[in-house]
Amino acid sequence: MTIDISDNAARASYTVNAGATVTSFTVPFEFFDDGDLEVYVDGTKKTISTHYTVSGGSGSTGTVSLSVTGASGGSSVVIVRSTVIERTSDFSSGADINRAALNTQLDTLTAIAADNRDRVTRTMSVPDSEVTPVLVLPSVANRKGKLLGFNSSSGNVEAGPVLSEVVTLAAISANITSVAGKATEIGRLGTADAVSDMNVLGTADFVSDLNTLAAISGNITTVAGVASAVSGAPANATAAANSATAAASSASGASSSATAAASSAAAAAASFDSFDDRYLGSKSSEPSVDNDGNSLVEGALYFNSSSNSMQVFDGSDFIAASSAGTASLILYEYTASNNQTTFSGNDTNSAALSYTVLNIQVVVNGAILDPSDYTATSGTSVVLAAGAALNDVVNIYAFKSFSVSDTVSASSGGTFAANVTVNGNIVVSGTVDGRDVASDGTKLNGIEAAADVTDATNVAAAGALMDSELTNLTAVKAISATPKQIGKESIWIPAAAMYPSTTNPCSDLTQVETTALRPDLKVLDFAAAADDFAQFAISFPKSWNLGTITYQPFWTVTGTNTGTVVWQLGGIAVSSDDTINTAFGTLVATAALAHSGTSNDLMVSAESGAVTIAGSPADNDQCFFQINNDTSASGQTGVVRLLGIKLFFTTDAANDA
Repeated sequence: MTIDISDNAARASYTVNAGATVTSFTVPFEFFDDGDLEVYVDGTKKTISTHYTVSGGSGSTGTVSLSVTGASGGSSVVIVRSTVIERTSDFSSGADINRAALNTQLDTLTAIAADNRDRVTRTMSVPDSEVTPVLVLPSVANRKGKLLGFNSSSGNVEAGPVLSEVVTLAAISANITSVAGKATEIGRLGTADAVSDMNVLGTADFVSDLNTLAAISGNITTVAGVASAVSGAPANATAAANSATAAASSASGASSSATAAASSAAAAAASFDSFDDRYLGSKSSEPSVDNDGNSLVEGALYFNSSSNSMQVFDGSDFIAASSAGTASLILYEYTASNNQTTFSGNDTNSAALSYTVLNIQVVVNGAILDPSDYTATSGTSVVLAAGAALNDVVNIYAFKSFSVSDTVSASSGGTFAANVTVNGNIVVSGTVDGRDVASDGTKLNGIEAAADVTDATNVAAAGALMDSELTNLTAVKAISATPKQIGKESIWIPAAAMYPSTTNPCSDLTQVETTALRPDLKVLDFAAAADDFAQFAISFPKSWNLGTITYQPFWTVTGTNTGTVVWQLGGIAVSSDDTINTAFGTLVATAALAHSGTSNDLMVSAESGAVTIAGSPADNDQCFFQINNDTSASGQTGVVRLLGIKLFFTTDAANDA
């Protein structure tokens, strides 16, 4: 699935209706891994597995399922995508580019751009109209314990009033308001009338009023102590408004960056499509269209895996391309200045001179120069013995070196890695695989044509031949004494021989009918949402070499489920008189296998890597195994049905004697 940044908002929010309980919430945007999602319930971030599980993803939408209690009425649920910023693939120089891997990489970049756009739109920014905003914070020492503000002239970020003073000022705001309401009265204290009035302050009424002032004297003192902060409050408010404007501008700039990133991703996709139209990759036969099903373009290349040759399209047919530039010729052309002797660097066609010493030819005005007429030892310049005239044309022909690889010498010999077919006769003067062919041929020639065992002469001749090769009866018996070869063997473990684990079990063994009087299946069902486990036990033959094993699962699905399935297996060996209560060895996974999408289709996963059985295996041990579906690595959306597994092990003896 291709992710389009224009309609792929990286955030979804839900509000649960009053009186309702909801446990399942749709993820409407594409994501790749379960860890790409962050889930918040009523503003609190939840933990995956503990509070919720995730299904879907791998480039598609999905579902978040909360715990049993879910989200109750009135709760808000927010699901945010936060894609991990990392490379998902690395394209090696000279190797083919996998289109699926490139699409996944571009989808990841697009998702990251959408995630960043979601974050940017929720932050403050400066206006786009500001030319050079300065938003660098003051040093730690200068901003400790202070409010953040903006300079009243430049609008740049600066440290504001002391935070503790502002807090104190806010605590006595009512008192400040009261004092401000008495400004007129306080101003009158300096007049003659006020002086006269103060002479009567000794009356009982005025004493009562003064007592009231004394009760709030502490607040009045506090206000006086933060007078500078009070006077600066309007300026700080203005600075705060300027800061908000600057933050809005930053958000706008970030949004423009996100748009540019989306354009870059589109350009990269277009460049890859152009490359994909011109290099078609390895094919067993000549293609008639490009990889997109469009008409071939002139110059298109492909490697023919049948003939092991590179082919190029000339506009009508594919023809053999040259062998990687070997035995090719490059022409450099210069127009001389008066008396010019040295020619190097870019020629008239902007090609920089480069040659292999002794592999060039120099021509002046159509005349081939003798090597004595010039010096060419640097690989990058040619020096004429006599200067050229003005506008002389100097042509330098550079021959590339030619070499033949992957050959077998007729004189010194060599090794052929594959079969050799010879239509004529082969004459051998030595031995073949240690056998004297001429001597053996003489022996065989002694047996007459259409010989049979009823002819005493033939029997005698054959007996003589056998005596020359097998000197006694013991040697003959030895040939038949080992009817079984040591090496890799297998054993089938059906699902009917397995049982669900007590902890995190799969479903119980079930018999499923495909169609009446057609094969019935004994299956163990494994859920898609969580890792389910089954167990079984076997005792390997004594001929087992006690080394690592491998396995191959056989499985199917229900309904029309699609996706990929990954299995895991671990084992433990228990000897006589040892405790069975021992942990399984490390789980080893199979490669992910995509299902066909049809119910009851048999699926056979590829053979796994080496499984090391814990517990130091020995002869006659009981080996216990645990198998599960790895839901974190799988992309399956429905039930997976295990039919059984094939175990592979290696023997070092022909039997168990």
